[in-house]
Amino acid sequence: MKVLLRIVPLLTTLLLVGACVGPQTDPLALPAPDDTDAWARRFPNSHWVTAWGVSTTSFREAEQDAKAQVAAQVRSSITAETTSLARAVMRDDEVTDFQELVSEVRTTTTFTRAQLIRRIDASVHQEGDQRKVLAVLDRHELAGVLQGDYDTAAVAWRQAAAGLDLARGDLPAWTVAWHRFRGGFAEVLAMAAETRAVTGLNPKGYAADQANWAAGHAARDSVLRDTQIVLVLAPTAGLDPVELAERLSAAFAELGVGTRAGNCVRGDEALRLEPVLTSRNVIGRVVSLELRGTFGPCTGGLVWSEVVISGSALRGDGRDPEADLLRSLTPEALAPLLRESLGHVVPF
Repeated sequence: MKVLLRIVPLLTTLLLVGACVGPQTDPLALPAPDDTDAWARRFPNSHWVTAWGVSTTSFREAEQDAKAQVAAQVRSSITAETTSLARAVMRDDEVTDFQELVSEVRTTTTFTRAQLIRRIDASVHQEGDQRKVLAVLDRHELAGVLQGDYDTAAVAWRQAAAGLDLARGDLPAWTVAWHRFRGGFAEVLAMAAETRAVTGLNPKGYAADQANWAAGHAARDSVLRDTQIVLVLAPTAGLDPVELAERLSAAFAELGVGTRAGNCVRGDEALRLEPVLTSRNVIGRVVSLELRGTFGPCTGGLVWSEVVISGSALRGDGRDPEADLLRSLTPEALAPLLRESLGHVVPF
């Protein structure tokens, strides 16, 4: 009897507590369609990219709006990561190289995995005349897909990296290998930027590839330092050939290449140019300069490339157009023209 008396109060207490607590919430139950806070908790930003689409026309249009917003978020993150990664692999003084690399990467980078963005059917609802749909993208799922894309791009690029050593000693061949190496790294960097955009982490293997890029970049610097170009300029009436040669030398130095005048020596390269000066009257006399010639080894008579150096920077006007022309031939003005005309045979 005493035992029974002890059990009855205990059962009464349990029943009262249960009545106060009420029924338990099912952790797997879906939120109400319009409970945006609950949906945010169910799809946290650490694991998902999410967006609500809205339309006054149709749920289909709302779905398209939601998916477009998710894709736009990813693309925006990719743009930011592209700049960050490119800055990390370029030196502070390589402004032009940095800008070109970023441009190449952004041209390569597009978010092409929109099929992974999903509509959450249970979120579909209408508030007044607004139809709303939630779309989500699983960051982990996308990261796995992007890792495969990265591995594919990296395999091809690593072969291009090996080509730098094979082409050593042959300037035009090394330049072709460099452009292949550089272009391949732009694709690798693009894949890395996409991965970082969705996970915040570099893809597997990127640290080693970044080190390979640094080694290849150092090799390019070495090739440029070892390249010595002999400038051979034909005389031209109205222009001081010595000053013109000095202007060209300063521009080559801006690009990391040494030049000199004088006799050819085996192992050096020769840039043989004939300045062509034209004059016309446009409210005063205006002169334009075009440099035509060839580039190749100093000895042996071989020509690697025909050369034409021209552009709006090569002009002068005023009272003494020729003098104005020479003053305008600054390293900043000439270097891009040299890069454009000789970049296929010299790895600027």
